[in-house]
Amino acid sequence: MERHTQVNGVHVNGPTVGQSDGTKAKRPKNAALEGLRALAIIGIVLYHMRPSMLQGGFLGVTVFFVLTGFLITRSILRALANGVFSYGSYLVKRLKRLVVPTLSIITVTAVAIYLWSPSLLPKVQADALPGALFYENWANIFRKVSYFEAAGLPSPLTPLWFLGVTMQFYIVWPVLVAMISAFVRRKPRPARLTVFIGITFVLALLSTVLMAVLYRNGEGTTRVYYGTDTRAAELLTGALAAMVLEWFRKPARPRRISSNGDNDRGGRGANAPAHAARRNDAPDISQGITANVAAVACLVVIVVASVCCNGESAFLYRGGYWLFAAIVAVTVALVQRPSCIVSRVLACKPLTYLGGRSFSIYLVHYPIILIMNPATRTRALAWWEPVVQLIVILIVGEVFYRLIEGPSIRFGIASRVTCAVMAVCVAFLAFAPVPWQRIATARAQQLRPETAVTASAKPKPSPSGTTDANAGEQAQPSAQPSESAQPQGPQAEKVPANLDWQRWHCDEAAGTCDADMIMIGDSVTAGAAPVLQQMLPNSYIDGAVSRQLYVGQDIYAQDVAAGHDGSVIIYALGTNSLIRDPSTVQTLIDSANGKPVYFVTIRCPYPMQDMNNEVLREYAAKNSNVGIIDWHGASEGHSEYLLDDGTHLTEAGQQAYGELIRKALCGK
Repeated sequence: MERHTQVNGVHVNGPTVGQSDGTKAKRPKNAALEGLRALAIIGIVLYHMRPSMLQGGFLGVTVFFVLTGFLITRSILRALANGVFSYGSYLVKRLKRLVVPTLSIITVTAVAIYLWSPSLLPKVQADALPGALFYENWANIFRKVSYFEAAGLPSPLTPLWFLGVTMQFYIVWPVLVAMISAFVRRKPRPARLTVFIGITFVLALLSTVLMAVLYRNGEGTTRVYYGTDTRAAELLTGALAAMVLEWFRKPARPRRISSNGDNDRGGRGANAPAHAARRNDAPDISQGITANVAAVACLVVIVVASVCCNGESAFLYRGGYWLFAAIVAVTVALVQRPSCIVSRVLACKPLTYLGGRSFSIYLVHYPIILIMNPATRTRALAWWEPVVQLIVILIVGEVFYRLIEGPSIRFGIASRVTCAVMAVCVAFLAFAPVPWQRIATARAQQLRPETAVTASAKPKPSPSGTTDANAGEQAQPSAQPSESAQPQGPQAEKVPANLDWQRWHCDEAAGTCDADMIMIGDSVTAGAAPVLQQMLPNSYIDGAVSRQLYVGQDIYAQDVAAGHDGSVIIYALGTNSLIRDPSTVQTLIDSANGKPVYFVTIRCPYPMQDMNNEVLREYAAKNSNVGIIDWHGASEGHSEYLLDDGTHLTEAGQQAYGELIRKALCGK
């Protein structure tokens, strides 16, 4: 019985595509599937690069889901058909393959993050247990941690959400398949597979409908993106591909010896008429051409989607993911044909090598990217830096494969020892009463001393009586003092046409301006509020953590009702989410009733930074009473302005931020 299971098993290199019953397969792997896995990991890595190099690379996860559903379902169906499937053995083998690499990456990441990017350590500590127990996806849902937009620092263990969905599928799906199999066991084989296909299709449809129902445009994608129930359609689509192929696969017919002594299948020996062979071969040639055209078309769609798709697109959550999964599933089915052109392309050695290491690369790439691309970097990468980062990812992935993943396939003594040690490390990380935040802060201050200085309520005075922010300016002798006394006008990227700045007065010695403005912002504004209030004593500063741009109108109305109006309105919002509905920006402008309005461009380490700034500039260009204060440009090349999250401000950043706002109003 065991020997038969081995014949029908499928040995693969990682859980990202699903495994067989865990027994060593005698059946050769389909190299084209390795190639598909390679395309998926390439897309994922390039998507996670900072800045992202492939907008739709996140769809590589869908490719992995489809392959997982395909291979695991094919293995289970054949084991059930032969009466050799054991759920307990199957689950133990899944755990052996996943647990050691998962525990290892959590431990190694914690050490690496402490050494080189300590501000991320609390994130690793918080995700250690969910990652180790394979419920990272649901932990992110409960915490409302978005995959496509994140306020603050991202977790280096974010990719473990995928393993959570995969393991949950491994646990539930075989039970459902076994139940269906028991229900239809007395039916003929075609009828059994038809029932399997029908039920699986209905489940995939329900999952897709659930994703569409739960998706709310403008409210984020966290629930539908991470949910096992909403992503099940992609796994089930792979399962459908396996079932359809099983339906068409005919059991091997016994060989017969014809009367002339030749091997005969179906009554036709080697001496059968040539026209009979041509008649039977003709459909194969026609079908082969059709299959090749379809496979090429599917591969083109996969590549184009990986380049063009946007993770915030409503289309994806209203059937788009299932459509893409169906295209991948068709590709998987077509490359099963040895004569398929796409199969030969995907089977090339570079792709099969990457496919074989895809699981290890998937686990190690994101921590490496975060370490090599700190959020405080404010300059563009040189052309060679992403190349170096990709090489490092490949090298570390190869080392991880040889030391961790490879041995875990066999799960010998070394793997068991590794598992025990890593389990202890993860348990310590998850449960030890250790002040992780304090440890991370101390290490971060050791690496970047500028973060050790806390914000002061007022700028520090210099020996000459001026503030530090203006000390350098005052220390330089003025060649033309009469010119410095002349009004210079507001200094900003774009100044509102109706800004009446001349009625305000500046005290250059104190570095203050009596402009009466109201500033509505998020946590960046809240952090800089003491400095802003000192520089602009007649202003009202309203900053709050996690504030979104679309609530700006309501906040302004509340402040006005409380008596905190101003002749100028400054909005410093947009770091917490993508501006999905640009018309909300015009709504903020309209609510000012013609008053001068400034928008402050944002600085954050996420792709939405550039998109949001573009929207703000677009509406500033359309409205003459709207100006732009370019904090993004002013902070370019000044990592000392930013805390480790790349968004919030150090004391030096607060001083620079305050000066920028003051100059936009008063020019001094």
